[in-house]
Amino acid sequence: MSDDISRYVQIDDWIFEVKMVRAIRTERYGEPYSATASVSLNGQHAFIDGLMTSDQAEFTRDDYQSFRKFFTKMNVEQVNFDRYKQNKLKSDTIPVFTSVERASVEKAAKEKAPLEKVSVKEIPEKEAPLLQLVLG
Repeated sequence: MSDDISRYVQIDDWIFEVKMVRAIRTERYGEPYSATASVSLNGQHAFIDGLMTSDQAEFTRDDYQSFRKFFTKMNVEQVNFDRYKQNKLKSDTIPVFTSVERASVEKAAKEKAPLEKVSVKEIPEKEAPLLQLVLG
């Protein structure tokens, strides 16, 4: 799979823009999966519309890091997430990057460097707000 992800592709007189992504957790495409998420993209914002896991599988720190890497490659700056906590709907907005990481990504973009060379550190679980949202 390519490391570069484009949000659009032009075919003839049409431009096809990626606005929604369905993510599935599985080792190989086409195999049974243990989790699924629907993500809508709008500018530099992402909205996680649905996240479901099977009874035996929880959303883990590794899952969180995978989402964060995806959002980095899609140049997403903020993620909006709705969840229920104590039977009440709560909405949160979470930044994808720290200010230092944002500067690193912007520098790589100017230098046209591949994103895998950009240092996006793993966030410890206690500092991972998206993970805390998912796990409640």
